[in-house]
Amino acid sequence: MEGAPPALRSVLLALGLAFLLMLGASVLAGGNMHSPFGWVACGLAAASMMRWGVLPGIAAACGAAAAVLLTTDQLLSRTLVSHGVMLTGGYALRHLSVALDVRRDLGRCADVARLFVAVSLAMTVPAAINLLIFSALKPIPSPEWAGLHGLKWSFQATAVTLALLPPTLGFDAGTLRRWRRQPLEVLGLALATTVIAAVALRQLPDLTWVVLLGLPLVAAAAMRVDLAFAGLLGLVCTVAVMLGVEWATVDGQDALAARVSGLVWSYTVLLSGLMLTVHALRAEHTAIEREIQAARARYRIGMLSSAVHEQERIGRSLHLGLGVELGELAAALAALDADARRLEPSLAGDVEAMRAACQRAREAAETVAHGLMPPIDRDGDLGRALRELAARVPAGAGLGITIDCAAGLRLPVDASRDAYRIVQEALNNVLKHSAAQQVAIRLGAHASGAIELVVEDDGVGMGVGAAGGAAREAAGIGLGTMRYRAERAGGTLGIEPRDGGGTRIVALLPRASATAPDPGSVLAGEPSGEVSAAPLLLQPHRGLP
Repeated sequence: MEGAPPALRSVLLALGLAFLLMLGASVLAGGNMHSPFGWVACGLAAASMMRWGVLPGIAAACGAAAAVLLTTDQLLSRTLVSHGVMLTGGYALRHLSVALDVRRDLGRCADVARLFVAVSLAMTVPAAINLLIFSALKPIPSPEWAGLHGLKWSFQATAVTLALLPPTLGFDAGTLRRWRRQPLEVLGLALATTVIAAVALRQLPDLTWVVLLGLPLVAAAAMRVDLAFAGLLGLVCTVAVMLGVEWATVDGQDALAARVSGLVWSYTVLLSGLMLTVHALRAEHTAIEREIQAARARYRIGMLSSAVHEQERIGRSLHLGLGVELGELAAALAALDADARRLEPSLAGDVEAMRAACQRAREAAETVAHGLMPPIDRDGDLGRALRELAARVPAGAGLGITIDCAAGLRLPVDASRDAYRIVQEALNNVLKHSAAQQVAIRLGAHASGAIELVVEDDGVGMGVGAAGGAAREAAGIGLGTMRYRAERAGGTLGIEPRDGGGTRIVALLPRASATAPDPGSVLAGEPSGEVSAAPLLLQPHRGLP
């Protein structure tokens, strides 16, 4: 079955599940398929069609028919006709669900209301066809009898379908993994539901308040675990009620059986409605929380983007404005110095001092401009910019920095700026808080197709080297800024302990389009190079410029 096509797997799965469930229903009913258990086939066909499609629904009806033939003395022709009628309900439900826009995940409260309407309407179809077949075979005692039985059959079909839909629709590839992550809750809720169902069976057919205890358990399962588990618990409670109906019928208490059949409908509607509503509210709450987090991230990224653009604008203004003015002033002072040496030698010393001051001012302006404007903007070489950044680390901390940039990696220009700033902030945190001796910076291709930027150190790790709350808060702000920069570039950033001690920061950034080079993208670097810093001295709590 592993290598079978998905459509064939769905058919085989629906066939096998329907056979096993109908076999259990037939055994519990003692072969009496006139009880509510007879409508299990209708629910199985409807659930299979809703989950997998029409062909699996037909396979489910065939599997249920095979189980009935194996456990009862019904004729083959009668079984095939009755189970063919069951298919009409599932087919009608499938089309009504599409018409009413019911999503299969039932993640909205509107989906729950629409599903109940669709099931109620669809299950009148097999009940009406059954009534027509019955009237063709034998005379109907009275119109009242026909109306009562048609309503009863549609109620039973609706109850069974509502009981089978949640576990069928709720199961997915990760269901068992989720259950294994919550063993205490899963086992506790399952045990409590089993005890309540057993106690309820001893109280039936009176249906005392014990049955209602299943309601909070099913709601808790939908809220704490998932829809599939809540659906299974609800199915256990529903089976307990249906057994009471069957036992009442076997005992000849037809009037009581009719009353209890109505209670089956009411109880199942209440149980399924509560379960699905809790599930939908939980899904909507999760979706709203995600939207709020996304809005916060967009707001922070927008604020960061505005600050970065303003910072870079100031850097360009310093470089192009003040730098040019100071350059012109230096040229004028050079001319003045030449004239002073020729005409008034006594002023030459003063003019030379003015030239030196102007040069220092020009160098200071360039330093500030380069700090505000990443060197990546000069020629688009991220590898060279990172090596310059490492070389600007104040000497003396005994910190060795290695940089390894793979050749030919192309990033969008904004992403390259963010990558530069991420490394800058990471080095700043290392210098201030980690007491590291070695830092490795790597830029290369990731298996997912993205570009991977890694900064790792051999320091004391997260939360250890920060001496005091202020330092920890500063480090946290820096890490948050790095994460926002990665998100702004369209990537992700992870922070984890490094094997052997220290911290490892990994940013996955998107590649630029694989077209011809354009101004919107830059190369990640030249062939792999290494900047091995001779032991550099660093004054405490001083970061990168």
